Amino acid sequence: MSRTIAAFIGHYFHKERTNSHAYFMNLLQSKFIFFPSFINSYRTFSPSIFCTPHLGVYKNIDNAIIWQVHNWIIPESLRSYDGNKFIFPMYDNDRDLSRDDYDPAANYFCFCRCLHNRLTSFGLKSLYLSFFPAIDYSSINPATPHRNTQRELKAFFWYRGDVRISLVIRLCLKMGVTSLTIKYSPDPHIRKEELEAISDIKPYGIQIDCAEWHSTHHEYLSQLSGHHVFFAPRYNEGIGFSFLEALALGLCVVAPNTPTHNEYIVHGQSGLLHDGSDFISEYTNDIDSLAANAFESAQHGAYKWRSYYAPLMMSSF
Repeated sequence: MSRTIAAFIGHYFHKERTNSHAYFMNLLQSKFIFFPSFINSYRTFSPSIFCTPHLGVYKNIDNAIIWQVHNWIIPESLRSYDGNKFIFPMYDNDRDLSRDDYDPAANYFCFCRCLHNRLTSFGLKSLYLSFFPAIDYSSINPATPHRNTQRELKAFFWYRGDVRISLVIRLCLKMGVTSLTIKYSPDPHIRKEELEAISDIKPYGIQIDCAEWHSTHHEYLSQLSGHHVFFAPRYNEGIGFSFLEALALGLCVVAPNTPTHNEYIVHGQSGLLHDGSDFISEYTNDIDSLAANAFESAQHGAYKWRSYYAPLMMSSF
């Protein structure tokens, strides 16, 4: 199959920290030869392109794939680009945008149904995609659905600066969590929350450890799989790779009752949803069942992604 040339424009943070773009770039390489560019808004708070020259130097590029980049940092040359534009928006960035903020000529691919419904109501071309990440279970064992002892309940929280550590600790106390691992890695634009503040809360009976930044994604998933509960780090998500991976590993995910969390998690069935301060507590004694249901739903979701949504996306280019 012949491939066409495409510019791939992403955010520098995804390249350096989350790597959420890599899976899709690999998938789309069967269609395109990529010239990647990554925009960094954190260092200068003004648009700047890294890794490749300005998009305008590519006179013969017919396609541009814009991967989860904030509208306000997209260069003007890309806004006026008249080739085929395929845009993967983020709900956390786009939830307050109006019809005038979108490109009527672009093709949109939404991993959030709420955002997809909004774009179609604007008369835009949008394709909804339900995604679950692939986990290599040959090298990473999923979390055990049933704990070795009812007295042990291990939780994991990646602090990115949105959901507060103090809230997570309060929820841990309510759930009977015995140990909490905090991956302390705030987003670059977030003012850091001092870990010393944890001592002021004095959580009774909770052992708190801080995880270093993992050198590989495999290392991170291996550590994550040794826990039973995962606290989602953000109030709104673009895709939600971190909590989707936790679901796929068989952890009970505790997340805000907002997209995209509440589009994948059914409260009291496959996880727990909270309003930023509390959640319905009658389900917290059944973590094992919630985790088992989460694992099952993730397996079903991954099958639907491979068999239906991924081919649908590929056929749309």
